[in-house]
This record gives sequence, structure tokens and C-alpha cells, in this order.
Amino acid sequence: MKFNCSLTSFLGRLKLANEVVSSKNSVGLFNSILIRANKNHYITVQSTDTKISFNSVFAAEVLEEGEILVFCGRLMGILGTMKDGDICFHSDDEQGLLHIEPLTGQKLKLELRLLSRDRFPHMPEIADSEYFEVGQETFLDMIHNTSFSVSHDETRYYLTGCYLERSEDAFTMVATDAKRLALFHTEEQDVPIFDGVIIPPKVLHFLSKVTGGEGNLKIAVTPKRIYFKVDEYDISSVLIDGKFPEYNKILPKSSESCLVLNREEFYEAVHRISIMTEQDSKTCSLVVRGNNTLMISAKGNETGSAEEEISYEGEPAKEISLVLTSRHLLEPMKQMKASKIVLEYSSPKDPVKLQAEGELRYFHIFMPLSQDE
Repeated sequence: MKFNCSLTSFLGRLKLANEVVSSKNSVGLFNSILIRANKNHYITVQSTDTKISFNSVFAAEVLEEGEILVFCGRLMGILGTMKDGDICFHSDDEQGLLHIEPLTGQKLKLELRLLSRDRFPHMPEIADSEYFEVGQETFLDMIHNTSFSVSHDETRYYLTGCYLERSEDAFTMVATDAKRLALFHTEEQDVPIFDGVIIPPKVLHFLSKVTGGEGNLKIAVTPKRIYFKVDEYDISSVLIDGKFPEYNKILPKSSESCLVLNREEFYEAVHRISIMTEQDSKTCSLVVRGNNTLMISAKGNETGSAEEEISYEGEPAKEISLVLTSRHLLEPMKQMKASKIVLEYSSPKDPVKLQAEGELRYFHIFMPLSQDE
């Protein structure tokens, strides 16, 4: 195998491939990448940790076809020290070496030991006819507004991913850790109806990095695996096996009162107040007063206390005191773009609903804590 290519183009693909490989196997099989030079003058880069598979193609000057397997981290480290420009890669199968040489500038020759290609697992594929298309911007919004609510409790593995379904009513993504729930739904007429699946957050976060937000994203869903195509990247992942809760049954039908708040002002106030609480708790108290003011406060046994008063819009709301986990407020608001948010509530024991004003596609629900917590 022999080809010439831009260092920048190749290194960019290697960095993405390296994010897929398992850090738990940093010197083993799953830190390796398969590089294939094709006669049509393009290079394929593949990596996998057996759960997520990544495939990328880019243009190059192919002098000899072939494929090799090398350690990803080591190759990336070598190329990361070199000056930008065109690089020649030439494999010697008899010696088991990959020769690397800059074509301009540096007088440098490097040799990297090859691995046996037989060790690389088969990359799963699916027919192009199985894919449907969704706007990249829409799917990124779904990920960004839900994925932070997944559970990190491995004993409840069915909550450790984002649930995706296409029902007769909507195309929906949901995440919950049993203490809060984030939901994003949209009408996508071209998306076929399919049974709900649970997607690991790792592949969604990785997809966010390679998706520019313009154009369409291709998706295919099977009972065991999900596939994505975007630009020159093919990505797939195994699904989480398990039954996701029937989230529609726990959504509040209505609320007795609501507050309209300036999002930036409310976010900054909660963030400031939460600094004064212990790292493990990070709770804040919200006291709604009938004179259109909201008192936000927190007290730490070892750190001190803080309180801040802000105003809310509209008619005086029902007076109430709520104890909430600070990040349940901060994480959703960080993703919102609207200037105002709506906070709905009924009692200290009922779910609280948070959403951007005028935004009907997504909302967030969380349970208040006991006043003693």
C-alpha cells in the first residue's frame, strides 16, 4: 500500500477514530485502526471498540492499493509532532512496517510496526435503502436537550441511554434518571414508524462532534443496532437492551401556577447560589412570593449561605417554597436559546416543569426534594 495525502486531512480523521477506540484497551486490539487505500483515490479509516464503529473516507493520491492495521494512538502521536504538508505512507508487508515520510520540509523518516489485519473485527453494514433522513440541526437539538438527563447508575442500565421512537404522533427522544426527565419531540413526516430503541450517549456525543448542523443526517434503526451517515462519516452503535419506562404516564397533565423568568438572569442567580452548597448536594431553595419576586437561596454547613432575589413577569403567582437540585435547572437552561423560560409547578410534592417560552418541542421535568434535604 502506498499513498500521499495532506497531514491535516489524515490527522483529523485519526483524532475522530481515536475517540471511538476503548480507553480501557489503550495498548490492545481496540486501540488500532484499519487504513485502506482504494484505487479510486480515496482512503478509508476505520476504528471500533466493538460497540461503536466508525468509518471515514477522504481523497488522496493512491499509488498502490492495500490495507494495514496500526495502533491509532501511536500513529496519531507521531503525526501530531510533524509540520503541516503532504505525507507519504508506504507499507512493507514483508517487514511488517509502515514507512512515513514528509514530502516537503522536514527530512524525517519514520517506521511504525504493523499489526495483523486478521485481528480487526468485521464492521457492521446495512443497505442504503434502510436509511431515512432527518435534518442535522433538528437531531442535534434533540441530543443537546436530552442527553444530560441519562442515568449513570449501571444497575438501571435501561436508563443509561436516550430513548428514540417514531410513533404516529411524533419523532421523539427522551432521557431520564428517575429524578428528572427531558423530552424533545418533533413532527418529521418522512421518518418511518419504528419501535423505540435506547441509544448509548457515547455515540450521540460522538455524532455531535462530526455533525456540522447543516443538511440532512441519515439514520437506520434495527432491533440491535443504530446506523448514522453524515458527510464522509459512517457511524454505528449497538443499542442498550432493556425496556424504557412508559414516560407518557408520568408526564404532568397540568400545573396550578407558572413563572415567566429572564433565562440569563435566572441561570446566573442559580449558578451563583449553588456555589455556596456542598459538592454532594448542590441544592437550592426557590421561594415564590405574591409580589412578583422569586427568592433563590442555599446554605452549606461548611461553606456559608447565599440568597438572591429576582423578579418574574405576569400576574402574581401562587406562593410556594421548592427545594430543587441546582443542575436540574442549570443544565437545561444552558442549552436553551430563548430569552425567557417558563417554570410550572403545583405543590412541593408534584413535578416541576421547565421549558423555553414559546418552545413546544421540548421540556424538562424534575421532582422537588424534601424540605429537609
